[in-house]
Amino acid sequence: MLNIAMYAPSERAFGSNLDAAHRIAPTLASVAKSRYVQPVWDGLTKRIGNLAALGVALASAPARAASFGPFNQMSLLGGAVALALVALALIVFLSWRSNNERRQLLDQVRHLEAQAEGARDVALAAWGRANLEDIDEELESGGDEGDVDFKAAPPRSPLWVPDPLVEACARGGTILFMGGSSLARDGAPSREQFLIRASYTVPDALLSDAGAPELRASLKRLLQRSDLDAATELLEQRVGREVLLSIAHDLYADTRPTADLRRLCRDVEIQGFVSLAFDSAAVEAVGGVNTRVLTARSSADFEQLMTEPGRFLLQLAGALEQPGTVRLTFTELKTSLAEAPDLRSTLLSMFAARTLLFVGLSTNEIEALWDAVGMFGPAAQTHFALIHDDPDFDLMAERFRSRYNTELIEIADREAFAKFTSRLSDAVGARQRALTYAPASEPARVSLLRRVSLQNIGPFDEAVVELSPSWTVILGNNGAGKSTILRAIALVLAGTDREAQTYARTLLRRGQKFGIVELEIDAIPQPVTYRVEISVERERVNLKSGVSPLQAGALAAFGFTAIRGVDMPMMMEPKAPTGDVLPRVSDVLPLLHGAFDARVQDLKAWIRQTYAVQQDASATARDKQRASRKLSSFFKVIDEMAPGFDLRFSRCDENGEILLMTSDGELPMSYVSQGMTSMIGWLGTLIQRLYEIGEADPDPLQRSALVLVDEIDSHLHPEWQQLLAPTLRTNFPNLQVVATTHSALMVGSLEKGEAVKVSRVGRELTIEQLERSYKGYRVDQILTDPPFDMASTRDRNWEALREEYAELLGMSERTPDQDARYLELNASGRCTAALRKSPGAHRVRRRQAACVCRIRRGRQVRGASGKPPMIKVPFDPAKLTGEQRIWWEAWSARAAKKMADYMSKRAAGEACELDDRIWSDLKAWLLKNVFHEKCAYCEVHVTASGFGDAEHYRPKGNVTVSAGATKQPVALADGKPHDGYYWLAYDWRNLLPACTRCNNAKSDLFEVEGAHVADPSHDTPGLNAAERPFLLYPYEDDPSKHLRFGKNGVVAAIDGSPRGKATIRILGLDRRELTEERWREQARALEALEGRVGQLMSDENALATRAPDYMGPKAPFSRAIHDWFVERARLVSARAIAAAKAATERGDSR
Repeated sequence: MLNIAMYAPSERAFGSNLDAAHRIAPTLASVAKSRYVQPVWDGLTKRIGNLAALGVALASAPARAASFGPFNQMSLLGGAVALALVALALIVFLSWRSNNERRQLLDQVRHLEAQAEGARDVALAAWGRANLEDIDEELESGGDEGDVDFKAAPPRSPLWVPDPLVEACARGGTILFMGGSSLARDGAPSREQFLIRASYTVPDALLSDAGAPELRASLKRLLQRSDLDAATELLEQRVGREVLLSIAHDLYADTRPTADLRRLCRDVEIQGFVSLAFDSAAVEAVGGVNTRVLTARSSADFEQLMTEPGRFLLQLAGALEQPGTVRLTFTELKTSLAEAPDLRSTLLSMFAARTLLFVGLSTNEIEALWDAVGMFGPAAQTHFALIHDDPDFDLMAERFRSRYNTELIEIADREAFAKFTSRLSDAVGARQRALTYAPASEPARVSLLRRVSLQNIGPFDEAVVELSPSWTVILGNNGAGKSTILRAIALVLAGTDREAQTYARTLLRRGQKFGIVELEIDAIPQPVTYRVEISVERERVNLKSGVSPLQAGALAAFGFTAIRGVDMPMMMEPKAPTGDVLPRVSDVLPLLHGAFDARVQDLKAWIRQTYAVQQDASATARDKQRASRKLSSFFKVIDEMAPGFDLRFSRCDENGEILLMTSDGELPMSYVSQGMTSMIGWLGTLIQRLYEIGEADPDPLQRSALVLVDEIDSHLHPEWQQLLAPTLRTNFPNLQVVATTHSALMVGSLEKGEAVKVSRVGRELTIEQLERSYKGYRVDQILTDPPFDMASTRDRNWEALREEYAELLGMSERTPDQDARYLELNASGRCTAALRKSPGAHRVRRRQAACVCRIRRGRQVRGASGKPPMIKVPFDPAKLTGEQRIWWEAWSARAAKKMADYMSKRAAGEACELDDRIWSDLKAWLLKNVFHEKCAYCEVHVTASGFGDAEHYRPKGNVTVSAGATKQPVALADGKPHDGYYWLAYDWRNLLPACTRCNNAKSDLFEVEGAHVADPSHDTPGLNAAERPFLLYPYEDDPSKHLRFGKNGVVAAIDGSPRGKATIRILGLDRRELTEERWREQARALEALEGRVGQLMSDENALATRAPDYMGPKAPFSRAIHDWFVERARLVSARAIAAAKAATERGDSR
């Protein structure tokens, strides 16, 4: 609600509530937005102005009369009395006229009050409401509105010293912004006073007789509107800049900093100072020989201000001693900052990365400053401002809190400022002592990149990439956008750098003229989002960025392009280092332009200089020791990356050539291989920069930093690729690495969640974070799994032959041509040659020939008979007895109770979770008592404690189906996603023991021929009948009707069975390692049963009973062995018949 006390209709009420009028004005303007606001406000200010003028005239009359004689005084006294009577009559007239407007005015105020129900300041709202009630009561009682006793304004907050400000000062991370108010300066006029005095100090020769009054009246009107910039520009236009600066020099000549400001600058650990006054008080307050004093026109490198040692004073408004640096208005300051992007970036960095304390500045001046700088959005950390004598304090405090994350602290007078300074100094000193004696083992938090968001960047319409705190490796096909993600990160790190702007356009999505990149950094005390906007207008690229993380000092970052190496021409004279010892935008620019990285040229110079210090007789022992440690740690990391290379630094010869010691002897650095050159290039530059940045650190390699590397595996031997991530983790434990790669060996060394895959399906791009770790996997497994999704790692021609063989294998009836082709492929082995490299296969093949002669000719075995133990498990809990029955009943009761509780909570809308202990217990029991410790899908041997999962045949959560190379959620008839078959989570008929590979491959996939059902009233048998799933159901389906296993473990769908094909695809039954394992078991069985093969094959029904170790229920891959033995018998018989027929034909011909 609005404070309406200012609208009481009497003149006395208007005059007494002038402060309240100023306080409520911003709320009227921002909240009401009504046509009544302007006439009410205009009428109010007009009356106040009239009364003020009348009061001045009455007050000045006696003083003027005192300068005349007695007679004249009598005359003047009579005139004064007459004037007073006229004034009184005027007041009565105005009061009478206001009665007609009173009701209308109050109606307008109530209208504004209704529109202001959402006002933020609750205390002010209550105050306004109470005053409104008093006015209503007085009016209803027939009294005069002037008799209303207005409530006092809400009490101010007590003087306080914020803890975040104390912490920032104690750690040396505070920037003090100083203005020209009386809190900061003695003897200095305010800006308003300066302009008024200047207008009366102007030499008469510069103004005409009529010009002076006109100028002063114009200035007065502008000052009443608080438009100081316009007033300054008007005065400068009339009298000239040189005259105005001369007047300023005279008026500010005796200005001195207050004693409290001196104490604040002296006793509190302030990192830097920024002055917005052009006098010398700030220089005197800061003092000290270790303080660099700069103006906006200084030739210094402003980006280094916050990272270089020592304090600084930036005179942003200039210095009167240097007239060319003076900025009289914020408009001038804004123009000068636009011409000095480095200075603007530095100020933005202060806002984003430091805690700011404003002293001696009004809220209007602070907002004008940020408008000149171009700041938008609140800062991550809180800033603080000491505000003196601001009638709008309560409203401005809320405005600054929400818009700039800045807390206003009201300072009533000099005494309050002195108390604040004293308390802050004491609190900072105590906190510094606590930090000094803090345990050394206290871990330091570092900034980490958490997330990058893209909009209309590269091939991405919209994309979000979640980044791991340690390693994030981006995978994907060429052209998928992997490098674009790195370049987008580099763009935000570079900010508005001019060179970055040159390459920003190349990141825009084709056909788009606007793009956004956002980085979220896990900074202290809360995450910070940095944003860059790219826009194209009339072929011109505009880059909008508040501040970059590098400019803000939020982190150190280094980017390396895919084209890297060390150019090794001999340099006759050592080159001095670049001197860029602090994190710079240039550390990531090479990644943006993508050309050859020129920084590595400085690496040799760095090595030479370090070696020179090591050999310098005049160097101190400490410097020599540090130089030696630099070289040894540098080549230690390189040596660990290249096992067997035995690489060490030897020396630099007289020509500046760097010589390395290898296992082959001393070798010039320019002779190393391309792979070694590539690795030395980027890794050496990284080590060099870490040592330069952390020169004072005990171990610079322990520093935290962000490293971006495009194609990190480029030119590296497979063994080096395998060692890259582990070696860097060991030597650089605090690095956050974001890299792209095509190396499966790199993926095999990553932890869970450190791989991100970019996939293209048609024109759509998807980004997926792989939640599985592939440590321990073979390269071919990684290549055929989600990281690369290759269909096969084998030769394409070989794969085509294998598919042809599998198709012919699955046919129950073949034409003569198909049968001939099948026999040809089976005999040649061309489709399974790679599988023959399995251990022991060469011995098996020799014995196969001996076995064939024992098979009776002419007998052809077709199909598969008996009850194969694979997949189909006819389990009936009702037939359990003894301890098994007791266990089963106890488990069933527990599962039923858990499900009833879950369903009741779910129906009530309460939070509920499934208990995975229920199905974990059943998994262990099923493995031991029903599935013979084999996976229910693929027959791999598993145990209850390892490499086994509880598989839900129907997913308990999300339900998806295949959509090309990706998955898509199942949508029901009403368009809502399927919530999963949660009511079957504890149903034993929906629970199966499975190996991890089958469980992960199937995941939430569940494809059906009918429609997916989401009705909890359906049980498993009813669902099977209604949905008709494609995936074979181990408790009911007979696999011999859908799957057939052939030579070398190959599996095929019988007669193209849709369910057989789906089962192979969903579970990956044809994956290479599983196929090879089946082949090994087939070969092992043939080798063991060498003397009985003929007998067993002559009686198909005796296979499972006479060879239980290989085809019994407990045997792994029993179905594959069974089918293969039967198929071999058929093939041998076919060959025998064909041979007999050929012999007969030859006999007939003879």
